[in-house]
Order: sequence, then C-alpha cells, then structure tokens
Amino acid sequence: MMRLTRDAFVALATIAWADGSVSPEEANALIEAARASGLRDADLEVVLAATRTPVSLDHVGSLALGADEREFVYAVALWLARADHVVVDQERKALDKLGDLLGLREDVRQRAALVATALVRFSPDEPEPSLRRLAKAISRGEMTGFEPTIQG
Repeated sequence: MMRLTRDAFVALATIAWADGSVSPEEANALIEAARASGLRDADLEVVLAATRTPVSLDHVGSLALGADEREFVYAVALWLARADHVVVDQERKALDKLGDLLGLREDVRQRAALVATALVRFSPDEPEPSLRRLAKAISRGEMTGFEPTIQG
C-alpha cells in the first residue's frame, strides 16, 4: 500500500465536499483509505475534520508526490467520488482541478478512471483491500488485472 501524506487525504476530502456535503459512505471510505495508508492519531484527526468541515483545494498543503503516488491519489479521488454511487458536475470539476494540480496527463487520468471503476464494481464495501490492489496495480503498471471486471 502506498503511504500518502495527511495533505493528500485532505485534498481527497475536497472531492467529497465538491457536491456540497459529505455522505457517510464518502467519509467512511476516506477514513478507511487514510488508515490503510498508515495515518494515525493527529494526522487521522485532521482527515476526519476535513470530512466534517468543507475544504478547498486552494487551502491544501504540499502535494509533493511521485508519479505513482499522484496517479494513486487521483484514482482514490475517483473511487471516493463514486462511494455514494452518484457523481455530480461539481465533483467532476473538482476531479479535473485535482488532476491539474497533480499534473496528470489525460491518458493517466483515463487509466486511473478505469481502475477506480473496476474497484467500485468489484468490492464497494471493502475499501482497504481494494486500495491495496489499486496501489499494487499502479506501482507495477499492471492494469490488466482489472480489465475482466470492467469488460464483464
């Protein structure tokens, strides 16, 4: 599992807030993802607070991440936006803004979208194992493990 910073998860909270509210499913998905990434104590409390009070990407701290981590954050953002099974225009705009902030090319965004879609379909109630599979697929450049789920 990739280790992401508290600021990466606060950035992810902006996606959850994009539609004006954070559903319990979105908040739980974000907190579980933060735990799975290794956040604890004060850092986890900051992420929890970001699910309770609206956050803007303009106020997020440093996102100094490697290429795999940036793709992972974007894929998690897509997965998180779909946690409540509804993606509205405001969320799409926030995802675009996050992708720009992360400096992701269109092909990387599309690949992350395919993987996030497969994860939502395959195991919507098990965020930790899904995120581990996502991190492994991105770090190895192996997206093929998700293709049968997408196509089937």
